[in-house]
Amino acid sequence: KSHRISGEGKARAMSSDNVAEAQVEEAPADPEKVGLSETPTEEDDYLAKDRGCTDLWCLFVLFGAWACFLFVTFLGLKDGDPRKLYLPRDYAGAYCDAETNWNNGPDLSGFPSLSYTMNVAATTDLIVKQMVCSPFVSDILTKGVSTTGPLLTTTAKQQEYLCDCCLSPCEKCRGSLKIGEGLTSDSLEGTVSGKMSELRGVASNPGSLFDPAGANGEFFTSMWSEATKYFNMVCLPTCNTSFDTLNSSNASYRNYTYAIADDDPLSKYWELLKNYGPQTLKDTIDEQFTFKALPPELCNYNASKCVPMPGVAFEEIALGYCNFGISAAVTESLGVPITETFTSLAAQDVSKYFADNSSMGKVWGDINRSLDAFAVVCVYSFIVGLVYMVLIRFFVGCCVWISLFLVFFLFMFGGGITWVRSSQCEGAGLFDHGQQT
Repeated sequence: KSHRISGEGKARAMSSDNVAEAQVEEAPADPEKVGLSETPTEEDDYLAKDRGCTDLWCLFVLFGAWACFLFVTFLGLKDGDPRKLYLPRDYAGAYCDAETNWNNGPDLSGFPSLSYTMNVAATTDLIVKQMVCSPFVSDILTKGVSTTGPLLTTTAKQQEYLCDCCLSPCEKCRGSLKIGEGLTSDSLEGTVSGKMSELRGVASNPGSLFDPAGANGEFFTSMWSEATKYFNMVCLPTCNTSFDTLNSSNASYRNYTYAIADDDPLSKYWELLKNYGPQTLKDTIDEQFTFKALPPELCNYNASKCVPMPGVAFEEIALGYCNFGISAAVTESLGVPITETFTSLAAQDVSKYFADNSSMGKVWGDINRSLDAFAVVCVYSFIVGLVYMVLIRFFVGCCVWISLFLVFFLFMFGGGITWVRSSQCEGAGLFDHGQQT
């Protein structure tokens, strides 16, 4: 009986299967459901059946944003100078080869090279102190000479002078000034003339300025390790602009007479000697402390910043930066090993100067002074970024299609340029009509 029931069940099952197949064969095909499974899936539910561009008005908003961006960019290019991102900067922070500089700085267009001139105040400092604080000048200021009385007429002014020169014990002096031997009435003119002749480049031996046996001793031999102290960083037409430029046959120049800084405690005594001292002393100051300076067409600064250092030449490293060198005449006088040592010490000091000005301490100091600007920029950046994220939700499709179009256009444009250039003569411009035959 069980076998008979099982056979009947199988027959009924086969019969129902045949009916189902017949229904499937007779049911018309639904075009919208062709290719889809009978049981809907999550993927089928999210397929968009009617696709097309939406919110076309947003394109005009995007194009408007691009137009504003281009307007601001061109406005910045018109009023600014992007080259200031990499141009060298002189001692005052002005940009070489830039027409306009901050704080009404000089017009340095046509002066692309960052080179070096003599810092007259630093190089003559020792000579001036040795002269003003010498026994001979001390007598002129405090005791007087045979023909005139003391130039400092009160005891208080005389004591102040002795204190400024550290010739008498006082609070500001911790020891005597390192000015070498004292100058007397007999040795002052000859000693100062010898030192200044080397410094002005009029000595018979061009290498004597850097020779320990010269009139200035070892002062200018040891200065190379402090090159940034004794040289001014200025913008010049080329790195070849140096002291030798003034010695060329047709070179023009301007004169610069040394003036001691107003905040120097010895300045008032220098002016007294220059205007009211003995005639021989006034002549020494007028003649020996007058330098030749580069003309404005070669150095567009005050004459005090345009006095070249005798015996020093320069060569360009890269991107308008000049490196120290020694002139051929000095090299011949002192020898190659000594001059190479000088230039190496100078290069190390300049490298240290640039490294110190870009150190982490300098960076953090700049950040500390700019905290308010950083805060404002952060707030505006957050707002702009949030707006951008919202807008990109609507414009991503447009951006993709425009990017594809621009890439296609660039390929077509580049291919067209290549095709045009392939038939032109060598050396012909893009818009020339000559063709290779």
